[in-house]
Amino acid sequence: MKVAFSGLLLCLLLVSSNLSGQVVPEVRVKPIKDIASYPLRDAPATIVSLNESTISAEIASTIVDIPVLVGDVVKQGVPLVKLDCLDFELVKDRTISGLEALNARKKWAEKRLDRTQRLNLEESASEEELDNRQLEVTVLNRDIESASAVLSQAIKNISRCVIKSPLNAVVTSRQASLGEYANPGMPLIQLVDIENIEVSAQVGSSEIDLIKSAKNIQFSFAEKQYPLTLRTILPVINTNSRDYEIRLTFARGQGPAGAAGKLVWKDSRPHISGDYIVEREGELGVFVERAGKAEFYPVTGARPGRITAIDLSVDSNIIIEGHYALEKNSDIKVID
Repeated sequence: MKVAFSGLLLCLLLVSSNLSGQVVPEVRVKPIKDIASYPLRDAPATIVSLNESTISAEIASTIVDIPVLVGDVVKQGVPLVKLDCLDFELVKDRTISGLEALNARKKWAEKRLDRTQRLNLEESASEEELDNRQLEVTVLNRDIESASAVLSQAIKNISRCVIKSPLNAVVTSRQASLGEYANPGMPLIQLVDIENIEVSAQVGSSEIDLIKSAKNIQFSFAEKQYPLTLRTILPVINTNSRDYEIRLTFARGQGPAGAAGKLVWKDSRPHISGDYIVEREGELGVFVERAGKAEFYPVTGARPGRITAIDLSVDSNIIIEGHYALEKNSDIKVID
């Protein structure tokens, strides 16, 4: 009996010795916020002017002066083209003279009407004569209205003899020459607005959400960076490129209209090195330390050896050393 008891005790001691001899893997961990990077993204972009204006003639006349050259920067209201205005000045002067005569006749006709009305009350003038005097005044009023309209048109045409810039812009093309006869609608000058500009870029559908959440978007051109603000995402997709067009405004400073550069922004999602990615049961992911256990967290879109976006809290502890030999939910010992 003593021999049997001694043998059982020996077996228990051996089992206890084996259990106490199991080695708990030692690992090193770091919070995601200490190892994360936020890679830069980019897309082709161009500065576009909101106004590319073709300035045309509004009256028919001969071009007598074009005081601007291609490349000139002009302010709003600066003369661009001058047309011969002599005919319109003559129409104005002639109409003014005609109006003066009509007003004089009207004044005389009103006096005659007033006298005829008094005579009619005294039965010294017939109703027919009174009607004629009233008709005369009415016709003169209509003639004055018509002449006034002609005068207004003449004054308006005179104002159109000097074609002025409607905005602050740069002259990109002269489409007419001195001595040419300009007809209404004939293109004369091409302008590009240099103040009202924005950035246009083509962005893939997979990056639209990244653009929306980006904190620092810039336009990169000629080794300069211009901060931008997202204005809108056009709700249509380009049928050829399958990209969305986005429009952005300059937050501070601005580049030249027509400049082709890059839209650059920082991905707002934390990314980790591909060195921390392992494969378990056909899934790629990372080991996270939680309460002394190695929990396996699958990472969507992860690729071995490639930097990868991760949607865990930035305070989560990623196992960065000793993770290759770990199994799911195995016990671990964290060392410094």
